[in-house]
Amino acid sequence: MGDDELWDTEALAAEQLALIPVEANLEIPPLFQMRRTNPTNRLAECRVPVTATTGERLEQYWRISVPEPYELPGTFDQDTWVAVQTLVNRRGGMPTDGKLSFSLYELLEIMGRPDNGQSYKELRESLQRLSATYIYSENAFYSKDIEKFETRGFNLWDVHFSHTLNKQLGRASEKHELEFHSVVRRSFQAEYLKALDKDFYYSLSSRFAKRLYRLIDRKRRDNLSWSVPLERLKQLLPLPVSYRYPSKIKTVLKTAHGELRERGFLTETSYEKGTKNPTVRYRVSEEFVRRRLWPSVPDTASRSESFSPTDERAYDMLREQGVWANVARQLVSRKGASHCLKYVAALSYQRKIEDPGAWLKWAIETDYELDETVLAAIRKRAEQEESAREAGAEDARQSSLFVVPVQQEPDSTPQSDTSEPETTQPPSPDPEAVRAWSSLVADLIELRGDEMLPPWFDQFEGGQVDATTLTIVVPNSTAANHLNENFGADLVRLWRKRAGEDAVLQVAMDLQTGTRAPLTE
Repeated sequence: MGDDELWDTEALAAEQLALIPVEANLEIPPLFQMRRTNPTNRLAECRVPVTATTGERLEQYWRISVPEPYELPGTFDQDTWVAVQTLVNRRGGMPTDGKLSFSLYELLEIMGRPDNGQSYKELRESLQRLSATYIYSENAFYSKDIEKFETRGFNLWDVHFSHTLNKQLGRASEKHELEFHSVVRRSFQAEYLKALDKDFYYSLSSRFAKRLYRLIDRKRRDNLSWSVPLERLKQLLPLPVSYRYPSKIKTVLKTAHGELRERGFLTETSYEKGTKNPTVRYRVSEEFVRRRLWPSVPDTASRSESFSPTDERAYDMLREQGVWANVARQLVSRKGASHCLKYVAALSYQRKIEDPGAWLKWAIETDYELDETVLAAIRKRAEQEESAREAGAEDARQSSLFVVPVQQEPDSTPQSDTSEPETTQPPSPDPEAVRAWSSLVADLIELRGDEMLPPWFDQFEGGQVDATTLTIVVPNSTAANHLNENFGADLVRLWRKRAGEDAVLQVAMDLQTGTRAPLTE
């Protein structure tokens, strides 16, 4: 493989990582104002004629409104909406209950905004403004779960800001939550989604370029071109009613068109000549689309053409554990079926995993190092399942996870050892240790302010308290190293504030016989 080909492969992988699934309906309506000529205007409307599958002509209607004292959402709010959808993707998909915990810091980081008081203030106001925004549609909101356009009215979410004061540390911390409206939640969970390159979006300097990228990429569907009457484009952007003449609309779009051509998204922008109400025609770069092609989720028949039987199985197993269809296909395509199935098999050996889909996405993408005892158990069970299939046993489970070939590790158990893995039930955690660890985690969250704990943190639990020594139970040595490297110093300091300067915080995989290792300050 030449250097150029290697660079292309690495660049393509990086671009695909920037792709996020966004709700497809809300890429179309005039939700975000591009220019404000009247701050007291609290209503935006759009009417779009469409042809139904029956050939009937329909008119889709969108209305965006806000109550006093709010203004209609603007371009900052557009960035906020994309950041929230990015965070939904990072969490492994829309939560079942529609509740998304978040920090202002991580949203600002996604948006590329500075970490300062002004940014925090603007983001809070943006989230509240979007919470107050009411979206009404007639024959316009497509519900994939029932396969029809509906007339619906809804808000995006309710936002709950939680402020607590840590008296010991003398500082405030924040833990926030978005609770998505059932209409939005259902659409995400039914996977009525499209791909958006968030890095490309945030790299655009023109607010009109950002809006045109979202709109053109949604309206073109699987084509490379999209044409729209200029007057209708004015409604979709939207632009104020003062933009009455085509020449004025063309002028305001000129910079955005230039940036989108320069950045490689558009290859052509042209206007129909000699008409009073011209049509603008956009042509998207084939290379841009190819490099950002979302691993779509085709039906079973078409998947069979591109997926091997093992790929099919890995995809289905990830879906059963709650991984989004688009994400599951991407993981199998990029990481390989055996790699994905190894983590599905390891899932049952992990502690306190509340969201299997989110954990699988994180573990597969980061090549999370599984403990050798887990790998040995997976291999042993795989051998047993294979023997059962060869013998034609009727009780062999058809959906077994463990037919995936896991490579033999150099230090693995010798093949001549046919004994069963140790099944002795570990002792129950000490309730006092469980309470102490929970309280310590709460202090850690307050100490780190808006920073959210990673998914793998749920694998740890309080195991035992002996005087001023607290032992935390960990699933394996890799998890222990992650905990020590990322949170050890803070946890030790917090524990010593509670239990004294000589207090010890340590980890163990087995409370009876396992080695206990102290966390380091």
